Amino acid sequence: MTGPHRHGGDLAGLARTLELPADCHDFSVNTHPFGPHPGAAAAARKALDHMERYPDPAAESLRAAIAAAHGLPEACIVPGNGAAELIDLLPRALGVTRALVVTPAFGEYRDAVARAGGAVIPVARERIDSFPTGAVVAAIARHRPQAVFVCSPNNPTGERLADADFQAVHAACGESTLLVLDEAFVEYSGGSRMDEVTKLPNLVVLRSLTKFFGLAGLRVGYLAAAPPVAGRVAALRPPWTVNGPAAAAGMACLADPDYVDAQRQRVVALRQPFADALSALGLAPLPSDANFLLCRLPEGVSADHLFPALARDGFVVRHCGSFGLGDRYIRLRVHRPEVNAAFIKTLARHLPCS
Repeated sequence: MTGPHRHGGDLAGLARTLELPADCHDFSVNTHPFGPHPGAAAAARKALDHMERYPDPAAESLRAAIAAAHGLPEACIVPGNGAAELIDLLPRALGVTRALVVTPAFGEYRDAVARAGGAVIPVARERIDSFPTGAVVAAIARHRPQAVFVCSPNNPTGERLADADFQAVHAACGESTLLVLDEAFVEYSGGSRMDEVTKLPNLVVLRSLTKFFGLAGLRVGYLAAAPPVAGRVAALRPPWTVNGPAAAAGMACLADPDYVDAQRQRVVALRQPFADALSALGLAPLPSDANFLLCRLPEGVSADHLFPALARDGFVVRHCGSFGLGDRYIRLRVHRPEVNAAFIKTLARHLPCS
């Protein structure tokens, strides 16, 4: 496979195998197209004035800000070095040796369970654009996993988990199975279930500030769960994993609730025109509630060939082979209007009959 990178945004790794232009546009990573939250950037720079100081070992100030922003007790919150750190801690902290993952999905769920010595039971979608509720419920009854990982909006397919599907899966989990809901892209769709962790003791919600708020280089995420669950994860977490500038930036984001609605509307206004332009070239983008589009390529077009060709022209896309989708799909971030237009023009040159 020509696109072996397991995560988007790995331009340094890609540059070791391909010659990338200096002004490369990255469509492979799902961060906000308009850059970081301006207040977060200012707060991080100010925190650098005190880089000689150790940060708070458990990021307690950030934890308090997260709890206040969501109206939850602080005992429900665990901050982390991005959501990826918390995904890694979950199986070890909670003794998860058998987990169910709905695929295609973010590869870190599987890897975290494997690092804890466990095994993953994949439940594949019968249709790429439809959550397999019946199959998930049946697999929970058959395998009785200790955890079920679900993402909403899902990466890479982009759709939000419907309320009825969430309720069916949660009911199937019963009291003995944790439902881990990854909401890394929920700011783009709305409908977070953070406030339900106080009522549902087996629900764990993961959140990220790296995507919507543009803090990928700083790494800030958090977990919400009932205090006994959150406490076990926090006990396993080493000190100082959230650095000072990252904590300061995260608190600035959380203190600006109006930013989310305004920026969501900006991206939503770009998403459908971009999808329409892709469709006109013969790609088939799935409907999305996130800031990215999963696209099936036209017949005769392979991601193995398209990926390096576009990269050499200055546009890095997400090859979806690592999601188990082979070479027929690419995932594209919704970028700024002028960058989307330049991409469409370049993409057209690499497609037959366009």
